[in-house]
Amino acid sequence: MLPVIVPAGVVSPSVMNRFRTARAAKEFLVSGIVAEAQRENVPLSEVERKMLYFSETGWTLPDMMEVNDAFDRDYDRNRYEKKIAHLIQNATKRKRKENPADFASWIGAARKLKKEDHYLSVMVDQAGVCTGPLSDHWKSTALVVIVVCVLLAIRPTLRLAGLEPPLSGARFGSYTIDARLSNVVGYVVLCILVLVVCGLVFSHFDRKRGMYKLFDRLFEATVRLFGPRKNVRSD
Repeated sequence: MLPVIVPAGVVSPSVMNRFRTARAAKEFLVSGIVAEAQRENVPLSEVERKMLYFSETGWTLPDMMEVNDAFDRDYDRNRYEKKIAHLIQNATKRKRKENPADFASWIGAARKLKKEDHYLSVMVDQAGVCTGPLSDHWKSTALVVIVVCVLLAIRPTLRLAGLEPPLSGARFGSYTIDARLSNVVGYVVLCILVLVVCGLVFSHFDRKRGMYKLFDRLFEATVRLFGPRKNVRSD
């Protein structure tokens, strides 16, 4: 599935503030998905439609537990997510082309929903719709670059840390290398590198996007603190 690239700055603060609650944002997105399904003649059962409201912690439908049980029993989750992601992708393209104002509201609703834990945000991500100040595609690229850099740096780092057995009689300046101490330090460095890589991989595949949400908040706070400020003139 090809990603839908959306500039992060396309959503103005006024559009973002249109959705005061995640419920309003979710209902806007669900109505758009259902409309797109009707436009494409893609069948959506009542259970599939209600699953768009699923959330473990945020607002959802009163009978969501029964709906979720029926969904787990009768539906394939991967196939469902691909179908909804395809509808979201097509709806995003259509709105961007035909109605810029509706498109901005669409992105604003998706961004508002990502501030909480909602199942619908998982399919928005799968559709390739970038809504945060740090897009998911930027994050994917950054993850690959970081992992490659870590892999390239492992051997030189281990050599400097002394994980590789030193040559007999090797000296560093006026000091003789202690192989046992050197290896201990090297193993510590190796463990740290492994933990860093595991953390990056976990944050990338974490459906709740916990680490990414934290990075987005830090980025937004940095922009607000150090970014350009508008000059307000008083008449």
